[in-house]
Amino acid sequence: MPIEIVGTEQFFIVDKPHLENHSFLNTSFIHNCLTCYQCKSVSATSSCITNPEESAVCEKTYCTIFRRELQDPAGLVIAFYRACDDFPQFLNTVVDTPFHKTYYRACTSDLCNEGNGYDEFSVYETDEFDSNIIYVPGIGSFGNTIVPTFWIVFITVLSHF
Repeated sequence: MPIEIVGTEQFFIVDKPHLENHSFLNTSFIHNCLTCYQCKSVSATSSCITNPEESAVCEKTYCTIFRRELQDPAGLVIAFYRACDDFPQFLNTVVDTPFHKTYYRACTSDLCNEGNGYDEFSVYETDEFDSNIIYVPGIGSFGNTIVPTFWIVFITVLSHF
């Protein structure tokens, strides 16, 4: 299995037929690893868009697709990437500018970054979570300031008595 080093990241490159023919290759044995399709293209007819085969085992949280098209002529693909990332710029968003339309897609299961990039992915796999629980995005660092502020006000009020 060839190893490719990109920056500080190390990827094990595995082709799709190899994955399908060897069921013993399962990323669940590798802690916090995800198998994602990995390729890039600047052509609308590339196999990266129509039939991805190359994948990599990487220590990231999300498999991603980045698809950028021209607005004029509409739909002409000028960049397409399949990769993995810990902190994608967007999870499932389409950004329109006067010159480009960019699709950002992210998902969290092995080889989930398939498809042409138009359709949104489900970020959380439904079988991993209790259906009676609703997952709500966090409130960021603001939540950390509520409790200390409460205690400061409470102690200040008590000190005046």
